[in-house]
Amino acid sequence: MSDAGTLRSAWLGAALFASLAVNTLLGGVVLGRETPWLANRPHAGGAPNFRVEGFAWRVRRLPEDERRRFQAAMRPYRPGIREARQALADARQRLDQTLVAEPYSVPTSLAALAEVRAKSTALQQRVQEAAAEALANLSPASRQTLAAPPFQHNQAPGRP
Repeated sequence: MSDAGTLRSAWLGAALFASLAVNTLLGGVVLGRETPWLANRPHAGGAPNFRVEGFAWRVRRLPEDERRRFQAAMRPYRPGIREARQALADARQRLDQTLVAEPYSVPTSLAALAEVRAKSTALQQRVQEAAAEALANLSPASRQTLAAPPFQHNQAPGRP
């Protein structure tokens, strides 16, 4: 192969690696904002994300007996959710390994990306099914509280 061909291959490989790294980073940022319980930490952006933290914030605002009923209904699903969360973390770790492997393999990275996507979908499905079942245990008034319009940015928990 000529020097120009080798140089071009090196640049293409570097560009592909950089693109995958940026996409993985962006995917992590988006997933981190959409599923903050995965990291067991508050949302770093200030106001909670309506779909995830906003829902958890609203559950905390339910009357004590309703909140306990919801939490009790979620309890049987926790091991499966924990398992799905761990499977996603493991898949992400395998993806990270493919990004730094030498020689770098596009098919291996694509397979790892597909696995992360599948594990993420599986986790979402478990959480959503559990929440749907748990919501069936709440009164209509409590479900209405949870379905209320999204809070405004200045109404977020912890904000003055």
